[in-house]
Amino acid sequence: MKLIGLLFIGLFALMSGCAGATVSTDAASKPLGTVTGVASPCIGVASMSYIRTLPVRVTLRHYGRVVAHQTVTGSHVYRISRSPGRYLLSSNQSRTKAIPVTLRAGRRELVNLHVSCE
Repeated sequence: MKLIGLLFIGLFALMSGCAGATVSTDAASKPLGTVTGVASPCIGVASMSYIRTLPVRVTLRHYGRVVAHQTVTGSHVYRISRSPGRYLLSSNQSRTKAIPVTLRAGRRELVNLHVSCE
């Protein structure tokens, strides 16, 4: 009987502690910046049906560290939202260079990642 009483008291204490808990919404309430554009594969001459199946990985780096990435297929639109700041945007396709991007709160930056394949 004492064990049941102790369990009840423990459960009550746990529930009363959770009732007053709050979740911080600071990260969720801060406006993000967004970078979007078209990322194209580097393949040379090919049919559109083939191009649509090729993955292109878009990577966003902040001080050398990958903070976000997205893989799209073919020449499709990517969209990455992060906190305001300066980043480098790149894709995994050959003959591409990282592009500096500054994200501003509530703004959208358009950066197309087209490659010139020969």
